[in-house]
Amino acid sequence: MEQEPKIEDPKIEIQKSLIRIRNAASKITSMLETPTALNEATLREFAEEIVDQANIGANALSKLEQ
Repeated sequence: MEQEPKIEDPKIEIQKSLIRIRNAASKITSMLETPTALNEATLREFAEEIVDQANIGANALSKLEQ
């Protein structure tokens, strides 16, 4: 079972997560614009990164609300 990382500053964690989500989404968009570059494993990797970062951001947000 994966342990959640310790959140020092929730606002910074949310910002970093959003940047990582934006970067992964940009890479997916770029791949979709160039069909020859489509690769299922790579797309899956970027999608997983988006999900992981969204979870980290959500955890940080819940820390802010406490």
